[in-house]
Amino acid sequence: MAVIVHFCACIWTALAFANESGEVTWLSYIPNVVYDGTNSEEITNNKMTVYIASVFITAESLTTVGYGTADYFTLREQLFAMILLFFGIILFAIFFEKIKALGTLLNQTKIIQEQKVFFFFPNINKKKS
Repeated sequence: MAVIVHFCACIWTALAFANESGEVTWLSYIPNVVYDGTNSEEITNNKMTVYIASVFITAESLTTVGYGTADYFTLREQLFAMILLFFGIILFAIFFEKIKALGTLLNQTKIIQEQKVFFFFPNINKKKS
């Protein structure tokens, strides 16, 4: 999962710096929202800060939380965000399916154990009158 987040964060960073003719990207919006407008030039020039912001946007998109801290201005950003959101939905579906399968397995194990007990002690569940 960490590799996926890193890969997607690198794509977000590349999309931010691949702006042609001074396009507004998600990176120009982040300093105003996340850092309360603190010297946006200093923030966007610091590669580690940009990477951390892109990891945050990736995590926010993959978990489909949508805090509203990122706006996608260019067509490339919008397309990548849609792909990332759909991928996040698929990951959630797989995650919850695994939890359901685990619950089913535990239930089946309990039933098998009860059957073994009743095999060796057939009168255990009968009430005395």
